[in-house]
Amino acid sequence: MWLQAILTADDLMHALHELTPTRIQLDDDDPSRSLHLDPPIEVRFRDGEGALVRTSATLKWDVVGITVPVVLRSVELLLVPSIEQGIDGADVLVMQVRLEALDLSALPGFVEDKLRSRINQVLEKPSSFVRWKFTQTLDFKFHLPDAVVPPRDLHLSARWGAIRVSEQGFAMAASFSFLANVSGAPSIMDEARS
Repeated sequence: MWLQAILTADDLMHALHELTPTRIQLDDDDPSRSLHLDPPIEVRFRDGEGALVRTSATLKWDVVGITVPVVLRSVELLLVPSIEQGIDGADVLVMQVRLEALDLSALPGFVEDKLRSRINQVLEKPSSFVRWKFTQTLDFKFHLPDAVVPPRDLHLSARWGAIRVSEQGFAMAASFSFLANVSGAPSIMDEARS
């Protein structure tokens, strides 16, 4: 059994409006170095790659001991989804962010390249990834009505998933198993987990 969900540009735009403005710390040793992202202006998908999000931002960086805010009129971030196996072997949806472009037209090109590289170094750390253990979230157990004899518990469990990026959005599919067992008796799923 399969369940598929499609995240469109409008859906992602709404989700990102809920998550922004937000701040990304760029240096563990210096909390003043940060990138403050504004709500998105545009979201579009790159087939086979990810979602390109255009927004504005403020970069705070210290120069000779003074924190200088730089307003970035345009920043492009690429959200790249993938499915990975967690430590427990269960599939996990992972969302990585990569800075594609930033508008530092007032500064020399080598400064822009250095800052983009530094920001991407932070974003490439696994601790910066968004992770969703969807197999746990999509694990349902419920009891049939008492009128059903013998009494049974139903267990719908996500086993694994896949994700694909098209120009229309993120399409995520999850494969489910469906089990029914007599109420009170341990299910095959419960025994497998113990």
